[in-house]
Amino acid sequence: MAITPSRIGFIATHFNGIDHVSFESYIWRDVLTQMGHECFYFAGESNQAEERTVIVPEASTQHDDIKLLHRELYENGKRSSKTSGTIQALRFHIKQHLHQFLQTFDINILIVENALALPANIPLGLALSEVIGETDITCLARHHNFAWEQLQYRHSPARDYLLSSFPPKLPSVEHIVATRAHADELAMRVGVHARIIPYVRDFHNPLELTTSPDELTDEMGLPAETRMVLSTSPLRPSSQIEGVLAYIARMEHKPELILTSLASEQDPSYLKFIMETADLLQIKVHLMGERLKALVPERERLIAQFGSFFKGSDFTLTMGQTQEAAAEAINAIYFGVPMLSFRHNAALRELKRMGFQFLEIENPPHLEAVRAVEVALEDTEQVHALVEHNFQLGVEHLSLDTLRGELAQSLQRSLTS
Repeated sequence: MAITPSRIGFIATHFNGIDHVSFESYIWRDVLTQMGHECFYFAGESNQAEERTVIVPEASTQHDDIKLLHRELYENGKRSSKTSGTIQALRFHIKQHLHQFLQTFDINILIVENALALPANIPLGLALSEVIGETDITCLARHHNFAWEQLQYRHSPARDYLLSSFPPKLPSVEHIVATRAHADELAMRVGVHARIIPYVRDFHNPLELTTSPDELTDEMGLPAETRMVLSTSPLRPSSQIEGVLAYIARMEHKPELILTSLASEQDPSYLKFIMETADLLQIKVHLMGERLKALVPERERLIAQFGSFFKGSDFTLTMGQTQEAAAEAINAIYFGVPMLSFRHNAALRELKRMGFQFLEIENPPHLEAVRAVEVALEDTEQVHALVEHNFQLGVEHLSLDTLRGELAQSLQRSLTS
């Protein structure tokens, strides 16, 4: 059955980063546009087409008032009457702009990218919940990570806001996560059902890299034979990058570590901890986030550079168990690089059930197990077979066709309900 083209409003704190949320939202936008739908944007920061975008600075996590609220609620752990008043004033301000956004572009479906999951901007989440409740508009709420996954959000005087809107329980909201493990956790913690739509990549059109691995090491000022290992995890405690360092420290021939993420502006201390730990363990770390950020206006070059980091690495690691770990795994599958993770990583459980293969190690990583993985990596035929096996499964299960089918089902239900 054909689906009537919709006017879809994407909403997030920003659409201009190298972060996981921005990247995944672009994939959905591209597929929806190919399906004939029109996409528009509401954010605090954005590099999308101006004629299709509403920018409200207070919707960003980097607005001065939002940063002040973040310090008060999550760092100082205090909530005064003035703080509550500021939240309500900002909520009302953002809410008025949201209503105007819906009217100006005649939006009939919303896709909210993480703004109803992670309480980094509480007024935005509150405003969204009220607008959705008042208009009963269909909302696909994509949840990439949650408050309980990050220490700073677990205990705060804003718990009433978190319970009401992160995420909200509203009849017109369809909650979407990428893995069964996170759907189960959402049901247990919040009592809402979530639909599982996995992260996907364009496996039918493999990316042609603009920079070869040798050129990459040359640009970084490294000898061509330098061994490199990649971590694309966000630079925050839930990523457990210290576990990556613990693994590398036990390798017989220590590789150099590439980190592609930017330091968290809310919690920059974690990067400082990682760099100090790496220095103690005598592990050289290359911070590539700024280099990638400079390429944001040129998306094709950005993705090609991102892919070059994968291709230039011997393997990639993820030790966190958030949904971002599942996205990291799919990037490794797409770019053809073996991936290492702890054996009982819930974020990868579903991929393993599909038949995807990863290098696995117990937590904590003892010396004997680390050496066993090193031996496996030296078997180039085995590594090539693993990479090729994963890529073919990616074509079957994680291509854009998979996403196209899932979105068609969601949109069909929303238009006939």
